[in-house]
Amino acid sequence: MRVFFALFTYFLPVDIRPAKWLHDLSAPSHAENTKSRKEKQRSQKSEFTQCIKKKHLRSILHLWDTNPNSNALATEIKLTKKCWPALWPRGAIMTSISGAAAFSLTSRSFTASDSYTWYCLLVVASFFMWIRLKKCTQNTLICIMDNFQIKFLQSMPYRIISRGFGQLGDINIWPFFRPHLYKFFVCIWKIDMKEAVDEDLENYRTVNDLFRRPIKRQLRPIHSTADVVSPVDGKVMQSGEASQGVVEQVKGMTYSLKNFLGPLKEQDGTDNLPLHKYARSLMHNPRKNSLFCCVIYLAPGNYHRFHSPAEWRMEHRRHFVGDLLSVNPRIACIMPGLLVINERVVLTGKWKYGFFSMTAVGATSVGSIVIYDDKALQTNKANVERGTYFDHKYENGGVLFSRGDSVGEFRLGSTVVLVFEAPKKFNLKLREGQSVKYGQAVSFPVQ
Repeated sequence: MRVFFALFTYFLPVDIRPAKWLHDLSAPSHAENTKSRKEKQRSQKSEFTQCIKKKHLRSILHLWDTNPNSNALATEIKLTKKCWPALWPRGAIMTSISGAAAFSLTSRSFTASDSYTWYCLLVVASFFMWIRLKKCTQNTLICIMDNFQIKFLQSMPYRIISRGFGQLGDINIWPFFRPHLYKFFVCIWKIDMKEAVDEDLENYRTVNDLFRRPIKRQLRPIHSTADVVSPVDGKVMQSGEASQGVVEQVKGMTYSLKNFLGPLKEQDGTDNLPLHKYARSLMHNPRKNSLFCCVIYLAPGNYHRFHSPAEWRMEHRRHFVGDLLSVNPRIACIMPGLLVINERVVLTGKWKYGFFSMTAVGATSVGSIVIYDDKALQTNKANVERGTYFDHKYENGGVLFSRGDSVGEFRLGSTVVLVFEAPKKFNLKLREGQSVKYGQAVSFPVQ
C-alpha cells in the first residue's frame, strides 16, 4: 500500500499533496511570518516556472518555424525527442501501472476487487498526469496532440456529411411526427419559437424549414442612428481593428485577410503583397481610415438568416471552395486558420467610408449558403477542388442594400465576418463574448 500511496501522490498537484495537509495541521496558528515567507517562495517559484515555460515555448516555436509543414512527421519526432527528458519518468510509471492493471485481469492470484483497484488507480493517475501537462499549456506533447487533432479533423469527409445532412433536412416530415421531432431540436438547441412568425411546429414541412424560420420583425428593431448594425443573432468572437492585415481567430491565433478575402481583383491571382500593404490596398483612403473587423458566431439554435449591416452596394461575389469543419469556438481554439480553411462566400462592395465586405462562412451541416440576389451561386458542390474560388461581378453597378435588408441564409450554426473601412476614430461597441441580436448597434457615426 505504501507503493500505491507514493505513486498516487506523485501525480497530485503540489498544493494538495497529503504531506502538505499534515504540515498545515501541525503548523502553529500564529505563523503569519511563515505564511508570508511561503507566499514569497511560491511567487519566486512561479516566476522561475514562467521563465522556464517561456524559454521552452521559444525553443518550440523556433523548431516549428525551421521545419516546413511538408515534413510534419519529422518535426513531431524532433519535438518528442526534445521533450523526452521531462516526459519519460511519468511515462514509465504510467506504463507500469497499465501493465499491472492488465496483469491483474489475467492472473488468478488477483481478485476482482484488486482489478477494480488497479483500474481506479490508473484512471486517477492518468487524470492528474493530464492536469500536470495541461498546466504548461505550451508543452510539446500538447502541441503534438493538437497537431494530430488537426490532421484528424481535416481528414474527415465533412463535405459529403454536410450534403447528406442537407438531403435529410429537405425530407418532408409527416404532419403527425413533426411536433414530436421538432420539440427535440427545440429542446436540444434552445430555440425560442415565440420569436418565430409561425409558432406552430406542425406547419414546418422539413427540418431545414425549421432552421430557416423567419422571425417577427418587431422583435428585432433596426437601430435608427447606428452606422453599422449586427447582421445576425449570435455571439461576438472578435471585434476590433485589422489594419495590419491580420484578424485574431482566438487569443494568440490569427489568420490573414489576404488568405481570407483572396487576391485583389485587379491583380488576377498574382497577389504577393505583404499583409499590411494588402490591407492598405483594400482601403479607398488609407491615410485617414483603417480596416475594422467583426466576427459573429451563430449557434444552431440562433436565427439563421443574415441581413445587411449597413447602407452599402454589393458589387462582387467570390465563392471559395473549402472544408466544412465546425466553427464552434471549441474547434476554433485548436484549428489554426479555421475560417480560411472553410467554404465561404465573400461579398464585397462600397459604403460611405470606402471598402465594405460581408462573408458567410460554411460549417459542418451548413453546406448550403444562399444569397437571395444571386441565383447562380451553388455551394458545397461535388467534384470541385478545395482551395479554388469563383468570381462573379454583379451587373448594373451592383445591389444596393439598406440597414436590415435580407441578404441570405444558411442552416444550423455558422459564422458571419464583417471587414470594412472606416475613420481611425471609429469605435466598435461590441466586445468579445457578447451576445448580439440582429439590428443591434455595432457602431455610431463618427463625430
